[in-house]
Amino acid sequence: MTTRKQHYVPQFYLKRFEDNTGRLTVENIHTNNYSKMLTRNVCFEKDMYEIKDDNGKKYKENYLEKMFSNFQSYISYNFDKLICRIQEYKNIKDFRLTGEEDTIIALFITLQLIRHPTFKRFVYQSLDNSNIANVSEMEKGLFYVMLNFTDETFEEVMIDIFPDIEPAKLPKGNKNLLSEICSYLVSNCYFSLVVPKSEDTCFLTSDNIIVKSPSRDIKYYFPLTKKIGVIVCEFSELSHS
Repeated sequence: MTTRKQHYVPQFYLKRFEDNTGRLTVENIHTNNYSKMLTRNVCFEKDMYEIKDDNGKKYKENYLEKMFSNFQSYISYNFDKLICRIQEYKNIKDFRLTGEEDTIIALFITLQLIRHPTFKRFVYQSLDNSNIANVSEMEKGLFYVMLNFTDETFEEVMIDIFPDIEPAKLPKGNKNLLSEICSYLVSNCYFSLVVPKSEDTCFLTSDNIIVKSPSRDIKYYFPLTKKIGVIVCEFSELSHS
């Protein structure tokens, strides 16, 4: 069975922000209107990860959707374990993430960075602006779906995600974006947890989970649950603070 309703924010994650009726309170930032919606009906695009040839035939149907689904099952299971472990601590300051938990968080961040519609548009635009001649829509789709990039496009993508990265230190040759971003996060970043300042407040999430921080010290942050947030700092920035 194929999936056409393809979520760019995983449902297992959104469920952590449901109310006691099993719905999300969704704000439309363009109209400032609020509505109650089921998790399955938000943060998706029809056939978002599909590519078609000139005859309209899908190529490797659901390839990326299935890959993301497999990752999600793995991450969801480990996030549940992590949250249970966090809840055993009375003071979040005493909690320390393990190396395995760092890797799970890095993988989740990576997936969210590359699966969002804005990133897909960025990849297509980068290919349009590259020196690769006559890139067809199907070839652009293959670049995105297979996540394999040439030096020029890979460098542009990495600089967009990590503005302070030194291009000279990037690996050369065709690279898989998923593994490269995840490896960079694990090798160069420190992950820590935060909680709301008071019991009666909570974190909110959005259709673009991973937020670039305006702070020099913090690279990214995202809410893991209503009551637990994750901040990402680069080791180089920690040494300056």
